Amino acid sequence: MTVFHRCAPDMTNCNAVCSQMEAEGLIPVPVFINGVEAHTVVRDQLTSEYEQSLIASGELPRGSLRKDAVKVDALVSTIGFPLVGGPAGTMEGGRQAEVAKSILSSMNVPYVVAAPLLIQDMASWAEQGIQGLQSVVLYSLPELDGAIDTVPLGGLVGDDIFLVPERVTRLSSRVHKWVSLRRKPTSDRKLALMLYGFPPGVGATGTAALLNVPKSLEQLLAAMQEAGYHLGPLPSGHDALEGLGEAILKTLKAQEEPRTFSRGAAGITALGAGEAEQWGVQPAAAEVTPQQLRELLTFPAEWGPTEWGPIPYLPSEDFLVKRMEAQWGDLNSYRGINSTMSGTLLVPGVQVGNLWIGVQPLLGVEGDPMRLLFERDLTPHPQYAATYKWLQEVYQADALLHFGMHGTVEWLPGAPLGNTGISWSDVLLGALPNVYLYAANNPSESIIAKRRGYGTIVSHNVPPYGRAGLYKQLSSLRDLLADVRSDPTSVSSLKEAIAGNVQAAGLQADCPLVEEGDGRELSAEEASQVPDEEFLAWCERLFLYLQTLENRLFSEGLHVLGASPSQSQLAAYLSAYYGDALPPAAVDVLAEGRGVEAARSALEAAYQMPAASHPESATQQRQQQQQRQQQQH
Repeated sequence: MTVFHRCAPDMTNCNAVCSQMEAEGLIPVPVFINGVEAHTVVRDQLTSEYEQSLIASGELPRGSLRKDAVKVDALVSTIGFPLVGGPAGTMEGGRQAEVAKSILSSMNVPYVVAAPLLIQDMASWAEQGIQGLQSVVLYSLPELDGAIDTVPLGGLVGDDIFLVPERVTRLSSRVHKWVSLRRKPTSDRKLALMLYGFPPGVGATGTAALLNVPKSLEQLLAAMQEAGYHLGPLPSGHDALEGLGEAILKTLKAQEEPRTFSRGAAGITALGAGEAEQWGVQPAAAEVTPQQLRELLTFPAEWGPTEWGPIPYLPSEDFLVKRMEAQWGDLNSYRGINSTMSGTLLVPGVQVGNLWIGVQPLLGVEGDPMRLLFERDLTPHPQYAATYKWLQEVYQADALLHFGMHGTVEWLPGAPLGNTGISWSDVLLGALPNVYLYAANNPSESIIAKRRGYGTIVSHNVPPYGRAGLYKQLSSLRDLLADVRSDPTSVSSLKEAIAGNVQAAGLQADCPLVEEGDGRELSAEEASQVPDEEFLAWCERLFLYLQTLENRLFSEGLHVLGASPSQSQLAAYLSAYYGDALPPAAVDVLAEGRGVEAARSALEAAYQMPAASHPESATQQRQQQQQRQQQQH
């Protein structure tokens, strides 16, 4: 792997990073640059197994890549800023992202930016998180290039920059996990997949915003099987997995039954996997004892100022345990969320070969999860912490997949930006590569998953949009309003019918008779007493409101991962998006996927435009138009 450093007379920090990486079993290749030529080094002097395979097959030209280029498994920049141009290219970050994308895509290795804070002191980082320009340098600009797993390594103390060795250890361990994941044979990789179940008790287990989880799960399992992952006796092919997603979710929901849960792993085993067993799915459950959780949350006893560096606090080895017990009580006597009768903490799920599938534990804290970012004394409940630590340390997953939008681990208490060693998202995710499936239309929250939860975001499409239209009650109301608009003299005879429909449809709150009134609903009987002029004005507002409602875009159905929208969905989407601007014939051609030329022909036919078959004909048309204009003058 390669580590980029700025040229500097003091090599202390550079040596510390390289030494810790060697301690993790990595072989660092330090590269020292002046700050502007990092991308040329990557392009010309570094390569990867993947890039060499593309060159050998003729899919990628060698270009300026040297024959003696060094093969690396990961790229780590301790500088920040964009890859192309460095600090000098900061104002060009967005425009140069495509250049960086081309270089990094050909190498296809993890690109990690981890640097000490150059313009923020460590005390403010620990207290308020990384802020302002420092967040742009360390997060925003590198993310345009595709950087992942950003770890702040230290910061200013006075006028000097110090590293936090514990943070360097976190960087090294995460890079090591990514490299090990690539090198491990696909069939040997152990994975964990986390589904969601919020809100509890209403059948929400296995749901995600805008995503059809059961069908998407089947798509993922089929793709993994084709890629060589070991999924036990699972039959091959998409058709053979029809119904498996729902069967897995049914099993996971059954595991949540309090009586089953209280019996611990024995209860989960006795329950079985239900219908999912016909595909080879097996129940999988583990119990974590209070003592085990203590050990998993305890820092090494020998850690002191040397490991934590010059931060404004020095956590005791049982700092996290004490904080958890302060909120949830003594772990030995804890009988709370998802604990068993014997006091152990249950981690339920199902196993499909080397893939564990489970449901993310509930937060156990009422209200907006955003408050967890600001109420620093809050902690996840014991079973929540036990689940993630068990996946890391006992199950020893090679990677974790959060399936859809969205989970909660990235919202846990800690620094708002720039994880420290006592940020709960950092503690529970540890070194695990975290692949996070997220809807493409929500960058504001996916960026939190990326930055606080070390999420490598895989965006999925949103369902196609359609026009909302009007259901029967509102359609009848619209017809009544249309009658009044066409013949205002009929308003007296239609007042009660209109008011009755408005009341039945619940529209009075959205469109009241008196816009600044007391919110009192108008009954059908009272409507006849309203003056005609006032009632007509209300009818006009109602009509405009229904027009807006009818034409509003909404997501039609749920997206299935890896599946394209159906022809009817595409047609509805195009009609909704373009309205009358796109003729029905063109909509049909585009929805059927008949190609650009067919769509062009349909548009020309709809608008009666002559086809420009030859340049000569176009020239003749222009000449004839000029002649007509001269004659007019």
